[in-house]
Amino acid sequence: MNTPAFWFSKPSFLQNVLSHALMPIGEVYRLVGILRLTLTIPYRARIPVICLGNIVAGGSGKTPTAIAIAALLQKNGQRPVFVSRGHGGREKGPLRVDPAQHTAADVGDEPLLLARTAPVYIARHRASAIRAAEADALNPTHIILDDGLQNPTFVASTSLLVIDAATGFGNGRLIPAGPLRERYTDVRSRINGVVIIGDGQPPLPETDGLPQYRAALAPQTVTIKAERYLAFAGIGHPDKFYRTCRASGLNIVATQSFADHHPYNRAILEKLLQTAQSLNATLLTTEKDMARIPADLHGQIATLGVHLSFKDDVVRLLHTLA
Repeated sequence: MNTPAFWFSKPSFLQNVLSHALMPIGEVYRLVGILRLTLTIPYRARIPVICLGNIVAGGSGKTPTAIAIAALLQKNGQRPVFVSRGHGGREKGPLRVDPAQHTAADVGDEPLLLARTAPVYIARHRASAIRAAEADALNPTHIILDDGLQNPTFVASTSLLVIDAATGFGNGRLIPAGPLRERYTDVRSRINGVVIIGDGQPPLPETDGLPQYRAALAPQTVTIKAERYLAFAGIGHPDKFYRTCRASGLNIVATQSFADHHPYNRAILEKLLQTAQSLNATLLTTEKDMARIPADLHGQIATLGVHLSFKDDVVRLLHTLA
């Protein structure tokens, strides 16, 4: 589904009435989550498990954060591996992702991006994937989950809450009245630090005392140079991608948004290519979206990737992850 606009912007009168009417459903959603956390017996791995996550629906930067942390660990001589649910893929796992054989339809788009940096294991049941990762012949030193704060089936050595400073917690209400999977007060006891991506300060308690690690996303070089682009994206917040494109100096003449993890078929892609041609433009999308596009079309579609870097406290963060 597309993210409702009123979750992150000032609602109209009718949208505000609808949000208020949906609030009781959010409380039920919250109580079910608390009950699940309370009743599940978690698996404890033999090696450190680093869990990243957010409390809002949609993208907050977890995948680039996971990649950046893995790179930091590798730079310090460690051998991290990733564990992912494989959202959007048909495989239930546990299995190790093979980019040469698996597609996004098999294992999901995010695992294919993660696999560029370190081995990735997927499974619907996260603890099963963790067990498989522990047995990896590479003898990993750390397991990194790019999403898992609401998953009670494993014990995390370190849990980090990833927050997009630009969107914060939206209207502060629980799904479906707002974007929150759970309240910050509910997750506070389960996290060891907060990663804040971008400028600005999300609504965290001033006296919280949790370590905060500042990070920034920087665009990489566009893969196909052109004078004009039609940008499209099927991610949590497509508008963020379009803003990044324009901030990079790219001439975006039109945009087309899809739901997060949208499975592109050839009919949709051919229509996009035709529209771009009529505008004398080149198609442009995210690396995550490109993972869901047939390989034979990659030469006709440009991508603009992003790289996350920590602004400071890298040494302190590495100590947290030890």
